[in-house]
Amino acid sequence: MVANTTEWYTGDQAGTPGMTGEDYVFGFKQRIAVSVVYCLIATMGIPGNAFVILAVLLSRKLHTPTNILVVNLSVSDFFTCWTILIQVVVLLTSDQILMVVPRQLCVLTSAVNFVGNCNSLMTLTLIAFMRWYVITRSIRGHRGLYTPRNIAAMVAVVWTCSLVSMLLPPSLGLGTLGYSVVYKQCSTVDDNLLVIYDSMIKGCGTFVFVTIAIFFYTAIFLFVRKNSQKFLKRINHRDVTVYVMESTTSMEKESTTESANVSHSPVRSLSYLVENGHHQSEAELRMAARFRKREMKVTKNLFVVFFIFLVCFFPFAVSVAIPGGSLINIYISVLVYCNACINPVIYCLKHDQFKEVLRPMLSCRWAEIPQPTKILRHLFPRSG
Repeated sequence: MVANTTEWYTGDQAGTPGMTGEDYVFGFKQRIAVSVVYCLIATMGIPGNAFVILAVLLSRKLHTPTNILVVNLSVSDFFTCWTILIQVVVLLTSDQILMVVPRQLCVLTSAVNFVGNCNSLMTLTLIAFMRWYVITRSIRGHRGLYTPRNIAAMVAVVWTCSLVSMLLPPSLGLGTLGYSVVYKQCSTVDDNLLVIYDSMIKGCGTFVFVTIAIFFYTAIFLFVRKNSQKFLKRINHRDVTVYVMESTTSMEKESTTESANVSHSPVRSLSYLVENGHHQSEAELRMAARFRKREMKVTKNLFVVFFIFLVCFFPFAVSVAIPGGSLINIYISVLVYCNACINPVIYCLKHDQFKEVLRPMLSCRWAEIPQPTKILRHLFPRSG
């Protein structure tokens, strides 16, 4: 996706105040280099995102509310990678584009690019919010918003907002989707004098969503640090008066070889009385600690996804928010597209649950996929 930030365009060259047409020369050798990178991204991104989507469809182990958002992200990246292949054709055919790629297909490519990137941005922001909500609000079993139905509704809202953000600017005359002669790609046409405002709005919108996501991840960090300190204080008996009630019970254990051999093992139960009178057993404290530890691991992995997205999109947000334009926008678009193929690699390397499902899939060992769904059992029935 290339943001067209040129302020005026005449003939076959474009420029901005203080910038000559030569600054926009996008030579054939440069287009070949960019096309090669685009092909590599599509080659990795199309099968990678398809495997992530397929993994969730084939294993019930991945049927979690959070993975609804992960699948939504993969769907966006999957379609974005297909449009990259069209961009390759457009780059290489250049001025003969309309002889190879119909105008309607170029408009559709631009639309899918804008919707996909907008959807990815809002989905990653929604993931940050849901991780904050799960860790800070649903710790005691109250799921609240964290249900498949609610998250599916949020995904529907995200897609709706993405479509509106793509359709609204052209309807207001701020930008026209189509072929950019300047950048030799499907983006926005060059002869719309108001396209610069459309680009600035997109850049500012990116900043807003990125800031919101950073806010929630920072809130998660502060919450975990605060509760870790409280937990340590409880263990050190500073904020909690501890009443240890020891009860020893006999646990009989029959031997498979000698029925007369019985062993006795003592079992100790601890109960903690907090200052406000609320009892918490040692098991409850440990369970809460394990829950937070597991959720924090998931959050860290998803933060890696968000951080890479930030690295890929932040230069884009800066470039489109600042009036003017140059060929640097083309190379920034390469960075933006890279995000579409990186996420599946992260899932394979960082997410334990995805690794358990993706590894047998990559080696075609379908019978070893844990907790298979009805679809998998129907396609690959297990013997015995």
